[in-house]
Amino acid sequence: MSNIFVKRQVGAIEANSSAVAWRANISETAERIGNMMKVFNVSTSELPQYFDAINELGNKTGASADKILQGLNRASDGMANFKLALPNASALVSTIISFGENAETAGTKVATMLQRLAIAPKLGASTQKALHTIGMSSVTLPKMIVENPARALDKLLTQLSKLDPEKRGSIMYSIFGRGASAMVGKLIDNLALYKKNL
Repeated sequence: MSNIFVKRQVGAIEANSSAVAWRANISETAERIGNMMKVFNVSTSELPQYFDAINELGNKTGASADKILQGLNRASDGMANFKLALPNASALVSTIISFGENAETAGTKVATMLQRLAIAPKLGASTQKALHTIGMSSVTLPKMIVENPARALDKLLTQLSKLDPEKRGSIMYSIFGRGASAMVGKLIDNLALYKKNL
């Protein structure tokens, strides 16, 4: 799909919807939207509803629509083997941005989190032990991710939220590594907000 075509779609939607509040210029927005369409398998006919949904989410979380889109593009690196649907990914990225992370950092940490979950069987013994501690395993997790990525993520976060906070830190570090574990900790502390954003 050409960037010119996407630009026309973005321009048409912006011209016909006062609710869309993209702050980036049309070229940047078109490039990000084009990438989003590929990663999340979004058709052009679905663009208006997703534009409005992301804008509304931005209004709720304080993360502007263009920042959510920027974060989604950065997070898309982690979507190859963990195919989270666009609404779930948008809620996740916007929630992380609302913690004070910039869009690039939020997207990078979301990508890291999803990548590590997707390759859980290849991670070390400490990761396997950590997953076992929360009632999961690197054998069943990949199957859960394939069957229903959103449910797999929800179960993992819910199980982590049940842990004693002092123990949770080391478990998260073993699963997500240094880069994403602090972010996941904030997400768990604000799990109700994330679910509300969903």
